[in-house]
Amino acid sequence: MPRTLTRTEAEKFFARLAARDPAPETELNYTNPYTLLVAVVLSAQATDVGVNKATARLFQIADSPEKMVALGEKKLGEHVRTIGLWRNKAKNVIALSKILIERHGGKVPADREALEKLPGVGRKTANVVCNVAFGQPTIAVDTHIFRVANRTGLAPGRTPLEVERALEKITPKKYLRGAHHWLILHGRYVCKARRPDCPNCVVADLCLYPDKTAAHARKSARDEEKIECRTPTPGRASVRIPRWKYEAVRRAILDALKTAGEEGFAFKELPDAVKARLSAEELESLGSVSWWTTTVKLDMEVKGEIERVVAKGGQRLRLVPRRRVRKGAAA
Repeated sequence: MPRTLTRTEAEKFFARLAARDPAPETELNYTNPYTLLVAVVLSAQATDVGVNKATARLFQIADSPEKMVALGEKKLGEHVRTIGLWRNKAKNVIALSKILIERHGGKVPADREALEKLPGVGRKTANVVCNVAFGQPTIAVDTHIFRVANRTGLAPGRTPLEVERALEKITPKKYLRGAHHWLILHGRYVCKARRPDCPNCVVADLCLYPDKTAAHARKSARDEEKIECRTPTPGRASVRIPRWKYEAVRRAILDALKTAGEEGFAFKELPDAVKARLSAEELESLGSVSWWTTTVKLDMEVKGEIERVVAKGGQRLRLVPRRRVRKGAAA
């Protein structure tokens, strides 16, 4: 059985994270327990940046269950359509808002079991709300925390629930309240999925991960694998870019256009929609999202995956029906 961190090592682990960030907070914007609940529901398979952009205007006009129900599912959808799975999320937000009014007097319950009975709310979401809104020492295990707990040897587990239980046992009591935030931020910005920033990690000497990255490591194989990106501009040279970056932006564009339907997606709105669908690490690696969106968009036009349509208010983009996609387009 692989070795895990001892209680003494775990104490040092959290002490260092706490010293680096004494008052950690969620990166989701909210104004009260209800808007926090809505933001967390919307954040599933989406970035906090994308959710914050979508809720900036929404929470100005609907910051309570009553106002959200009055707004309605259709108008709510108009605010959150840049977020992945927005239709289902909008439906859940309206449904849970009605239940809060009918069963909880319009208030968000400070009880995990009650929260988990709401549409679109699972254990992770309930734990976030209990921790952030009500100060309870719960730990919501998302993909970042699951990775950090397993990679470092802090609290290995095969499932999020196993990791949660292990973290509850190994985390010193005085650090339980902030553990969720410290671990998620550490996973998001330091112990990243594809390439952990071990040289700048404050717990690197405690971490049991065997493949730590060096300060001046050779470029990874994923950055060396290039793709020739064609453009529709006559006489313009093609561009060679890392394949993984191309595919990340392409997936984001396809997802955005799927939500637009036949009417298409406005040119000027596409970079923001792409940005909302990329992970924090992808955003950091890409740099200029506008440049990448334009470059990949042009290549997808050449390959016949997407097309421009003239509409009221300017040009828009939409998916080309599958039967018309040119042979050779990316799968």
